[in-house]
Amino acid sequence: MNLLVSNTFDKTEAAYKSGRYRYIINSGGSRSGKTYSTIQLFITLLLTKKNFKISCYRNLRVDCIDTVMQDAENIINSDRWLQSKFKKNKKDATYTCETTGSVIVFAGTEKIHKALGSQNDIIFLNEISEFSQDVFNQLDQRCRGHVFIDYNPSKEFWVEKYRENDTATFIHSTYKDNIQFLTAGIIAKLESYNPYFPGSTEVIWKTG
Repeated sequence: MNLLVSNTFDKTEAAYKSGRYRYIINSGGSRSGKTYSTIQLFITLLLTKKNFKISCYRNLRVDCIDTVMQDAENIINSDRWLQSKFKKNKKDATYTCETTGSVIVFAGTEKIHKALGSQNDIIFLNEISEFSQDVFNQLDQRCRGHVFIDYNPSKEFWVEKYRENDTATFIHSTYKDNIQFLTAGIIAKLESYNPYFPGSTEVIWKTG
């Protein structure tokens, strides 16, 4: 296996391997690689842990399949060896590692009774600003291990209170943490959103 990883991956993996945190929360802007890096980490875990279950959620199942599951498919298809290890079930929206029996599931929370049907070793809540705190609590209490979260920090909402939780860590990333995987055109577009350029502003210090 030869996965190319970003700085965002390295930060996420380090937080997981530290064993200090239940909640690993990635906050970052567009193209920072936060979701992709999390799925890369999950794939490495499925290859080494037997009968392990990871469930990935978005507010709507179709969105989870179109985005998060698509990332998993891209990662697996990037390496011929990985392709030989994983079996896709399109109907159930799963990938199973055939050598370990471990599975990753992609689901939505619009039918919450289905989402709460079984225990998970890890859950991943993608774009958590779409979730109510009640739905989060229901999923959280049914997870045996780690809870991974990501979101775009465009507004403040209830997840911010976890900054005071000793079992939570916040990882902030930008496109610069993922820059080696971005084209020059994408970088130029992202940087065009910044209204400032070197020398365009002046800081004046006032005393007294």
